[in-house]
Amino acid sequence: MSTEDERCAKARKWQRIDDAFRAGDLEALRLAVEDPSIVPNGTMPFEIGSCLVYAICLSPLPFIRTLLELGADPNAPVDDGFPPLIAALSSGRQVPGATPRTDVDEVLRLLLSFGTDPNQRGLNDYTPLHTAVADRNLSAIHILLRGGADPSIRTRIDECETPLEMARTAGLTEFVEALERNGQPLNRRLRSGLLLLEDVPGSGEVVRRGQRYLVRLRLWLHHGDAVRWKSAWGSLATARLEDEGATLITEVRVDRESLVNGLFYGIEGMKVGGTRRLEIAPHLAYGDRGVPEVIPSKALLIAEIAVLESRSST
Repeated sequence: MSTEDERCAKARKWQRIDDAFRAGDLEALRLAVEDPSIVPNGTMPFEIGSCLVYAICLSPLPFIRTLLELGADPNAPVDDGFPPLIAALSSGRQVPGATPRTDVDEVLRLLLSFGTDPNQRGLNDYTPLHTAVADRNLSAIHILLRGGADPSIRTRIDECETPLEMARTAGLTEFVEALERNGQPLNRRLRSGLLLLEDVPGSGEVVRRGQRYLVRLRLWLHHGDAVRWKSAWGSLATARLEDEGATLITEVRVDRESLVNGLFYGIEGMKVGGTRRLEIAPHLAYGDRGVPEVIPSKALLIAEIAVLESRSST
């Protein structure tokens, strides 16, 4: 085989590997690398590096979960400064020639749920919290703090600063407040009777009654078990369930007919792109009736609702 033929063969092999990652096709990936044993923890060919990290950059969320379930080590050392959590944060950046991930929060939660060290260090000796401050990613800061990230860790080079000091220096008031609370809830009682635990503001338009929005909803019972819906609700054309029913993504109209009172009042004042966590008393949730086989009677709920986009003009 000539040198040119070898070069073309390698290019085709790399393309098959890359295509498999982008499609989230495990069998195609195993075939493309020719040695299935290197999936998910071996060294990938062509200096691709970590199988898990490459998937974090390119693959659908379910494929990342599959690799983790197969035993991919989210705490394995990396040489390029991009361990899994920092790679996930970086994958959401606007970079010429690349499509940023829109589900970075979901990737972070998934990695943390599989025991990823929330304080792993990467480029510039940053922890994930340092990276989130640098990226102005307030939502990620809340997720990382809930996952055990330490806001007091200093970099050991350059400014030798903590994430909190970075935020103060940059004048990021909301970031400072979040880091000072260190994952502790706001515990702010609203006029409706709801308890606001966390409020990550969005940058879009203010949510208005009677308008339609695409939202992501998670509910937990007060003792911590996730509510898992049997079927999606809301606008059935867009509604879907993820995470074995624990995450509902759906289009809703902001009115009392479409939402229980706790969600109706809880979404008020939010902006598109924002996320709130709320404690909802039974009388503002599903009350005495509950939801058969899903939510028991008189259940106190913890809700996390994110307003993903406005659908009023669609």
